[in-house]
Amino acid sequence: MRRYGSDVVVSLLAEAGVEHVALNPGASFRGIHDSLVNGPDPRPAIVLCLHEEIAVAVAQGYAKASGRPMAALLHDVVGLQHAAMAIYNAWCDRVPVLLV
Repeated sequence: MRRYGSDVVVSLLAEAGVEHVALNPGASFRGIHDSLVNGPDPRPAIVLCLHEEIAVAVAQGYAKASGRPMAALLHDVVGLQHAAMAIYNAWCDRVPVLLV
């Protein structure tokens, strides 16, 4: 059975209890995006965002409201820089957010 690394990452997220993943689609995590869309398990569900900072802020709000962490997929370098302030806000708020 052929299995991609991105399928393993999505399976680990599901096994860890992550129900939703906020992301801004793009090329730097195309494999994980493909595994989220085409995987056999509907979890974690995708929450599309227009900016990486919004993705982290959505994950922060979800964690505050539900008491469970949410994941945010960030692009390498620029996406992480775009999300820097939201990451800092989540840290100041002491809210768990899983950044991938």
